[in-house]
Amino acid sequence: TLALSQRPVSPAVTSPSGSSATHTADISEPPFNIVDSMVALLSTPRKNVTGILRYELQSMFADELYSVKSEIQALNVELYNSMVSPQADMAQLKNTTKEK
Repeated sequence: TLALSQRPVSPAVTSPSGSSATHTADISEPPFNIVDSMVALLSTPRKNVTGILRYELQSMFADELYSVKSEIQALNVELYNSMVSPQADMAQLKNTTKEK
């Protein structure tokens, strides 16, 4: 009889990068209650605690993690473009000076 297992479980959401995360950002869902979770963990056999904690952390941070990954990918693309673009400009400049 765990407080954690009584919460509704949403289907897994797969991000474009292929990683799967459990999505629990449901408006009708009650807010995460740390006290209930601690009481549940204290009354749980030790071998199950890590799995419960892992599930809770994944469900709490799935959206944040996905948005951070997306932001990092966008910054990587921007960084790559900023590095490639000047090199292409230089190559083009060298070609135009050779033609003259």
